[in-house]
Amino acid sequence: MAAPSTTPNLRSLRWPILAIGIGVTWIGLVIWDYWTTGEHQAGQLISELQGHSALICFGLLILSRPLEPVLPGIMQDRRWLGLTTFGFALMHTLTSVEHILGGRWDGISFLLPVFQLGAWLGVAALGLMVPLVLTSNQFSIRKLGKYWKQLHLLVYPALILGVIHSIWVGVHYLAPEWNVFKFANSLLLLTLAVLVLLAKYLSIQFSQSSHYKKDEL
Repeated sequence: MAAPSTTPNLRSLRWPILAIGIGVTWIGLVIWDYWTTGEHQAGQLISELQGHSALICFGLLILSRPLEPVLPGIMQDRRWLGLTTFGFALMHTLTSVEHILGGRWDGISFLLPVFQLGAWLGVAALGLMVPLVLTSNQFSIRKLGKYWKQLHLLVYPALILGVIHSIWVGVHYLAPEWNVFKFANSLLLLTLAVLVLLAKYLSIQFSQSSHYKKDEL
């Protein structure tokens, strides 16, 4: 009888490869930002990439359970994925302050009034993520008990605020001027966000239904 192969199959490598790519992207954007200090256009591009990376990680984080069969191992790395999501969002904020707001935190007040609210929505999204990051440890899980899961439901309004922020002030979306291309981008991002939330909802419903059927048996 032939000995079982010890070579990992491609399916088991999907998430590790993707995770490495995410980590390399974060580090690469930080280094790129460091070397382009003072370059407005490059800084704006980096900020956009960091913001979109945060949204992608948000989606992976929220859908980690239903994605487990496709990306084996993603569930056990949810904490790392959450911290990485916050890392992208934080660097997006810092890069935006440096390259777009002139290095001043009060630079938001110099934006057009219609864009100020959109910018503050992004700050609010980042703020909602702070307690999630601070309690992303076993000590907090033990101390908070059942309230830990309730607290971490903040991930959903954080995603929603992040998407609205992107559409509101993102240069490839409705700001600073409207056109068909930007409207299509905005509609696409909004649709993807709705699909992520819908997929999560259906996953929860399916899981609850499965548990109910097992209880009946």
